[in-house]
Amino acid sequence: MVEAFNLLNRANVNEVNTVYGAPDFVGAIPTHYQDGVAAPSPFFGTPRNVFNPRQLQFAARFTF
Repeated sequence: MVEAFNLLNRANVNEVNTVYGAPDFVGAIPTHYQDGVAAPSPFFGTPRNVFNPRQLQFAARFTF
């Protein structure tokens, strides 16, 4: 038996970077959108983790 997972080797995104600004607050606690954020993170919305690449699995069964 042969099984194939992700046969076309397509990138299957598992996690997306959801940190918009700095991971730690600097200064006063923000009360409105974009308060205290100097610039958004350039990695916002990019993939952080993907599932495994192409995998093949082989199996054999013997009966005696």
